[in-house]
Amino acid sequence: MKNILLGTILTVSTASAIVSIKPIEVSGQEEVKSQLGASYSTKSGNSDVSTTSISLKNTFYNIDSANMILIDYEYGKSNGSTNTDNTFMHLRHIRTTSDKAINYEIFLQAQKDTFRSIESRYLIGIGSRYKVNLENDSNIFFGLGVFSTKLDEDNVKSNFESLNSYISYNHKLDNGNTLTYNGYFQPRLDDANDYHISQKAQLSFDISRSMKLVVSLNHTYDSEPAVGINKSDLSTKTGISYKF
Repeated sequence: MKNILLGTILTVSTASAIVSIKPIEVSGQEEVKSQLGASYSTKSGNSDVSTTSISLKNTFYNIDSANMILIDYEYGKSNGSTNTDNTFMHLRHIRTTSDKAINYEIFLQAQKDTFRSIESRYLIGIGSRYKVNLENDSNIFFGLGVFSTKLDEDNVKSNFESLNSYISYNHKLDNGNTLTYNGYFQPRLDDANDYHISQKAQLSFDISRSMKLVVSLNHTYDSEPAVGINKSDLSTKTGISYKF
């Protein structure tokens, strides 16, 4: 059954740059880890489609903290017209407390998504997370915090604060393979009916010590999107992740 499901995902997916969504944990030592994904796909015949994507993730570990920067860009055309143009950057600082299960985090984010009418979205937030260790080196994180957003959507500018709540689950499969799920629920503090939901499930398969095959299923929901934009957006991706 698992092989059938994986085959279906691979069939409908677009080859893309993908990096791991596994939660960052303070390593207790000074080191730097990087992941890179890059791809170009094209289709011709009855339709001409091309997609280019690149993703870079750098994590800088210290004794009692970790700093991460993630940059993701995707651009695509269909029959000569642009149909994808996304830019995303995320920075996060995580620091441990005397109770190693509890971490504090500060994050900043910038985003542009032309085809969801998001000219720009900037946010800054703070929060904490609690880690629960499970069997077989698996774990789950519960996060809670707040963030402030400056949004230019469909040429309408707004500033507001939102609750940031999330759950992140990391499960180790056989042979070092992993299943990871991140789910976010982000309602505005001044209007609970205006909220975002973001979910990503990801399967990672070892190819070598530095290379993984990554399959992801992504879902976003905006309760009050710009005019003409669907509330729900679902996509699948398949790609290669390199560690160096």
